[in-house]
Amino acid sequence: MREEAERVRAALGEAEHVLQRLVDARATVAEVLSGPPSVVTEPERGAVAGSAVPRRDEGMAAQVLAP
Repeated sequence: MREEAERVRAALGEAEHVLQRLVDARATVAEVLSGPPSVVTEPERGAVAGSAVPRRDEGMAAQVLAP
């Protein structure tokens, strides 16, 4: 009976550790999401010096090709 109780205690300790990691991760995500929005710029559309082929978008004209 004591062996079973020790096994249950060990399993409970591991479960509490996993739960604490989830709580910490949730708090981190909430902190990140509550902060100011990050500055993400759209990729450049069109010619980039030294690029072989620009990314194709609908309605692009030949002027987007690098000189």
